[in-house]
Amino acid sequence: MALQQALGVVMEEFVRACFAEVKDAWHNGFAAKVDERFLDALRVRLNRVAEKVLTRWKDAAFALRDGFLSGFLSNLVMVIINTFVTTAARQVRMLREGGMSLYQALKTLAFPDEGVSLAQAADAATKVLAAGLVTAGGIAVEGALATYLEPLGPPASYMVSVSVGLVTGLGTAFAAYMLDRIDLFGVHAQSRHEHVMARLGEIIDVSEGRIREAAATFDAPALPHLT
Repeated sequence: MALQQALGVVMEEFVRACFAEVKDAWHNGFAAKVDERFLDALRVRLNRVAEKVLTRWKDAAFALRDGFLSGFLSNLVMVIINTFVTTAARQVRMLREGGMSLYQALKTLAFPDEGVSLAQAADAATKVLAAGLVTAGGIAVEGALATYLEPLGPPASYMVSVSVGLVTGLGTAFAAYMLDRIDLFGVHAQSRHEHVMARLGEIIDVSEGRIREAAATFDAPALPHLT
C-alpha cells in the first residue's frame, strides 16, 4: 500500500507533465524555442518532465507514509475479521481500499492545507470517500464479472481487469462531477460568487476611470464632486 500510494503520486505528476509537453508541442511546435533538431528538442522536453516529477518527492514521501499507515490499519482489521471468519481475496482488497479512503478523508478534514477552509476540506474529503466507495463497488463487480467470463479461458482475466478499471475510472469521475453539481458545502457557489464580485469590481474600476477621463474635459469647478 505504501509503494502503491508513492508510485501513484509519481505517475500522476509524470502524466501531467507529459500532457503539458504534448499540449505545448501542439500549439507551439515540437522544437519551438529549443532547436531545429528533433533529438535535442526531445531531450529538453524529457528533462522538463523529469524536473517536474522530482519536485513531487516530498508528496511521494508523504504518500508512502500515509499508505503504510492505512495499509497497516486495514490489515489489522482484516486480521481481526479473519480471527472469526474467513475473508475472500476481493473482500480484503475492498477493506484495504476502504481503509485508505477513510484515512485520507479524515486526514483531509482534520489537517487541511494552508488557506483551505473547513468547507473546502469537507468537500475534498467527501470526494475521497466517494472514490473509495466506487473503487470498492468496482472490486465487487469484478468478482461477479469474472464468474460470467470464466468460460472464455485465460483472456477472461485481462478482459475483466480492463473493463473494471475503465468502469471504475469513469464512475469516480462521474461521482466527483455529481458532487460538484450538488455542492453540499457551498464551496463552488462561494467560488462563483467571489469570481462574479471580482469581475464586477473590475468593471466598476474601468467605468470609474472612463468617467474621470470624460470629466477631465470639463472645467474643474463644474464637477467638484468628481475631484
